[in-house]
Amino acid sequence: MTTLLYKNNAATTLQSGIPASSLTCVLAAGTGALFPNPTSGQTFYMTFLDASTKLINEIVQVTARSGDALTIVRGQQGTTALTWAAGDIATQLWTMGDPNNFVQNDQLQAGTLLHAVGTGTVNSITATLPSGLTTVPDMFEFIVEASGANTGNVTLTLTLGTLAQTAYPIHKFGGSNLNAGDIPAAGYPIQLVYSATLGAYIMTNPASGTAGSISGGAANDLLVQTAPGTTGFITAPTVAGSVLTFLSGVIQWVTSAVVSFGPVGSPRSGAVNPQAGDYTAAMVGAVPAASLQPPYVQLANPGYIALPNTAPGNGYIVQGGSGTIGFNVATSITFPKQFPNGCSSVVASGNNQSAAIRVDSITQYGFVVQGDISYVSWIATGW
Repeated sequence: MTTLLYKNNAATTLQSGIPASSLTCVLAAGTGALFPNPTSGQTFYMTFLDASTKLINEIVQVTARSGDALTIVRGQQGTTALTWAAGDIATQLWTMGDPNNFVQNDQLQAGTLLHAVGTGTVNSITATLPSGLTTVPDMFEFIVEASGANTGNVTLTLTLGTLAQTAYPIHKFGGSNLNAGDIPAAGYPIQLVYSATLGAYIMTNPASGTAGSISGGAANDLLVQTAPGTTGFITAPTVAGSVLTFLSGVIQWVTSAVVSFGPVGSPRSGAVNPQAGDYTAAMVGAVPAASLQPPYVQLANPGYIALPNTAPGNGYIVQGGSGTIGFNVATSITFPKQFPNGCSSVVASGNNQSAAIRVDSITQYGFVVQGDISYVSWIATGW
């Protein structure tokens, strides 16, 4: 429908007379601005009155205004086009056409302006809505009553008033085409929203929410997209405990644990060999198995362990032992392994918890212990 425009106190006179056939008029100089200025899809009603009696009138529809010059449609709302003289009155009055153009409660509830009966074929629908619009506005919502169940893709050619619009496809959410039967039967209310961005009518109530079916595959197969717009299947695993991974450019099942190495390493299964980009042993703190065997470890009393380092035997060393000593006699204890650089600490305890124990003369090779004890246990650390 055309939008009606209004202005308060819009009244003036004709600058010059017009015959009954004229489709333009000119208002008194400088008074055109008193009236609305309609653009496409807009209009307003204006009334001519004779200046002498104000009893003769004609209602016109103004479709355009340029300054004081108006483009008009004559003899509206049951009136007759007449000849008018300069000085006759031109004014915007409340007329029958104003309330008649308002949407009534019953029209709103019945969907009169937003409901059309579909014709044409079930896959190529045509429909007409009462309207003064010249194009379908973006996000325009309306309902078309189906003429039958669709059997495939569907298009709609909508006419607004008398202006036929471009035929656009009807899609579902996500932009997919309709499946056969998404419009299930004649009389089905097709709820539509026009998207100018998509260039399509979006059906918000399809019978099926799915975008379509893909043939192929067997029980427990996985559907994957192998390329843009291309799908395929990954067959179900045949070995319990299989792991799905991307290996050598292919999504596939592997039957052993997948191990990933390094910031640019690729997942590999089974026996793993170093590849470019893998973390090095030093980066992850890996140590050779030999560094945990003699001569770097001595499981005895006394004994020791040289903690792994980048070079076996050069790490931090922990050693300890126990045995009898002379009661209150300074006794020398020799380390089972010489500290290459130095001993950092020695802690000793005896068989008399209240006894005073003194440790001194600590070297790379050993220490001296003395106290009111006959048995000592000790632990030393160094590097």
